[in-house]
This record gives sequence, structure tokens and C-alpha cells, in this order.
Amino acid sequence: MNCPKSNLPFNKKNYDLSVTTWIKLLALWVLSIIIISGPYFLLMQIPFFFSSADPRLFNPAEASAKMMQLLNPGYWIFMGIYIALCGLVKPPDVDRKHLGWFGGLVDNPFTFSDDINRLKFRLLLLMIPGKMILITANATWKLIALTLPR
Repeated sequence: MNCPKSNLPFNKKNYDLSVTTWIKLLALWVLSIIIISGPYFLLMQIPFFFSSADPRLFNPAEASAKMMQLLNPGYWIFMGIYIALCGLVKPPDVDRKHLGWFGGLVDNPFTFSDDINRLKFRLLLLMIPGKMILITANATWKLIALTLPR
């Protein structure tokens, strides 16, 4: 693709390509992997990660049954859909001044807008992990595109 460098969506001189940038990106990927796989390990109750050595782990019948549970793609499909929805849906605008009494801890019985704002705030909190994974993927794409020769 022959295009002038001024038409690139991002320019090399606007970005820091030092080692610290790559280390920060690696830390973002580690955090993203923890966000994706942490609930999976908790749901599957994998003994190596969240408890001491479990003697049931060495039972071949139970180990193969656990492996069949781990290979079930349902969780990974759900996470893919969640991340795609976080990328497609705009985060809600929350009016943080109208969350209720004491910063949203107590419902204001005289208004309805605080209920809507608390619901928007919960949706925003639900979308933060998916948005963070998408930001990490976008930063990786930009850094790789900047380092590749053209």
C-alpha cells in the first residue's frame, strides 16, 4: 500500500517507543489476562491457583472430568461477546452529583433520577474491564504498527 506518511493515523514522533513503554504494555496485558482468566479460575475452582495442593487433583478420573469442564468453550464465548459489546456500546454518561444521598449510599426517596444514575454507574463499572482489554489491544496494535518498517 503506497500512501504518504502524513496520511497515517498515527505518527512515530508523537509516541514514545522506549523500553518503558513496552514494559507498561506488558503490564497491561498481564492485567488483561488476569481480568479474563481470574473469574474462570474461580468458577472452575482450579486447586493450584486458589488453594493448597489438593489430593483430589491426582485422581485420574476427577482430573479428566475437570479437564472436560475446562475445555468447555462456553465461558470463552461469553467473554468474547462481553468484550465485543464493550467495544460497540458507548459507556453511559453518569451524573455523579445525582446518585442519591451520601454519594449514592442512600436512595433519595423524592427523586427518580438518582435511581437511573445509579443504574448507569453500575453499567459503567461493569464495562470497565472490557474497555481496559480493548484499550490494551489498541495500544498493542499502534505500537506494533509503529515499529514495523513501511
